Amino acid sequence: MALAVLPQVMNSFVVSLMREEDVLTDEVPRHASEKALLGYCSFHHMLLALRARHPEIGEVAADRLRRFIQGQRSKAHAPDLGQLLVYTAVTQDVRWEKLAAAVLAESHVRGVRWLLRERPLLQSAVAAEDRLRWSFEGRATSLRLLMFQAFFLRHVARPDGETLAASLARYDRQFGQPTGPQRERLLRACREILRVDGWPAVYEGLGLRAPDGQELAEELCSAVHQSLQLGYHGNPTLLQGGGSAGAGAPPERVGIRKCLREAFKDMELQRARRADGPAGACGRRAAGPAPPPGRDGPRVSRGAFAALRGDSEEGSESEVE
Repeated sequence: MALAVLPQVMNSFVVSLMREEDVLTDEVPRHASEKALLGYCSFHHMLLALRARHPEIGEVAADRLRRFIQGQRSKAHAPDLGQLLVYTAVTQDVRWEKLAAAVLAESHVRGVRWLLRERPLLQSAVAAEDRLRWSFEGRATSLRLLMFQAFFLRHVARPDGETLAASLARYDRQFGQPTGPQRERLLRACREILRVDGWPAVYEGLGLRAPDGQELAEELCSAVHQSLQLGYHGNPTLLQGGGSAGAGAPPERVGIRKCLREAFKDMELQRARRADGPAGACGRRAAGPAPPPGRDGPRVSRGAFAALRGDSEEGSESEVE
């Protein structure tokens, strides 16, 4: 439940920081922005505390991130990019620097569906300058969310290589709040992110090398074709949860909770196999029948997987696509 709910709540705070009306005034109202930032940090504190008590949370988060980096990037494997980014804040095994390029590339593909609603001409051959401008304008909010997450991961979640245990201890001392300098740094970062007005600043904010205009335009054009091939746009049945089987059918819409449920189940099966050792099932049979549940038999940790049972399969897409 922690990996299904808390990242979604954290993303909602970021969305409130990056509202369009704040961009128009070129300013983040301090009171509102502080409330959103403190809420975000409070839930990050909660997530770290749950991870310390249930290590499988960090293990599953790291596994999902590694799979994404290795190429499992479709919505069937990563239903919500916004939630995936939060996983980086609860594992020491995967750093933002390893994830950044893959996340931005996938966000280009997932953003096509929304871009075409306002700019259907992007499906056709258009001038590179127009493609760059229209793509940025149509995805400004989601790009700002990516930039905020990148800043938070690098400068607050684990600054200067800080361990997660040290981050949790710091939060405990601060009652779940960032330190004074961190708070001011976050506020300044939000204002700077809201003033970003082009692709070079986006890449700089994400810690990536910015391609030249023609190279980026070609990448964005390629994203349109990838989106069509994956069924992300151009097929109304995608919005209805799937269509008929066969060539050209859109992929099954997989909710974040179903995806995590399967991940926790796989992890527990792997643990069970390791616990069996070389003897395997034969060794268990030789030891006699297992005692009834609740007696003196071995206790099986159900972990966070059990907390997901019975939940709705419907996932919610964040503004990051």
